[in-house]
Amino acid sequence: MSDSQNDSKQQESTESTVQDTGPDVHAAARRRLIRGAAAAPVLMSLASRPVMGAARQCAPSGFMSGNASPQPGVSAGCGGLSPGYWKTHSNWPSPYTPSTKFHNVFTSKAKYNYGTQSMLWVLTNKPGSFAFHAIACLLNGVSSFADYSLKASDVIKIWNDISNQGYFLTSTGKKMYEADAKKFFEETYH
Repeated sequence: MSDSQNDSKQQESTESTVQDTGPDVHAAARRRLIRGAAAAPVLMSLASRPVMGAARQCAPSGFMSGNASPQPGVSAGCGGLSPGYWKTHSNWPSPYTPSTKFHNVFTSKAKYNYGTQSMLWVLTNKPGSFAFHAIACLLNGVSSFADYSLKASDVIKIWNDISNQGYFLTSTGKKMYEADAKKFFEETYH
C-alpha cells in the first residue's frame, strides 16, 4: 500500500469519527460502559478468594487474626493428635515419656501448679484444661508421624509466657491469653 493510500484511509477514518459524534452515539457509548461496569463486580467476585478463610489457622498469629471459621473443603485441625490419643498410647516421642514430670517441661505459677505430677497424670486428671491441651501440642510438635505445624519449643514458649506474664505476644503483636491459647491448641489437632 502506498503512502498516499494510507493517508487517504486515515483521513476517511478521521472523518467518520468526526461525523459519528451526535447525541445517539454518546448515549450508545454510555450504555456500553454502564453494562460493562455493572458486570465487572460480578466477574471480580467470582474470581476472588478469601484471604485467610481457605487456609487452616495453624499459627498463633493466624488464629488471632479472627478468621477461624471452618471453610468447606478445608480439613479441620493442623495434623496433630488429640490429648485422648496421647493419654491412651505409651509410645510418646523422645525425649518425653508418660512419666515425664509436667514441671520439668513447663514452668508455672501457682494457678498451674501440678507439683511433681507426670504429664500422663495431667492428661488423666485435668481433662479439658489448658495443660491438657498444651501436652498434646507439645507431643505433636516432636512427633515424627504427626503432620503438625507447631514446634515443641513454640508450645513451651506459649505456655511459659502465659503462665509467667499472663499472655503470649504473637508475631503480629496481638496478645493471646489463656482462653485464646487453649482454643488455638484445641483447633490444631483432629
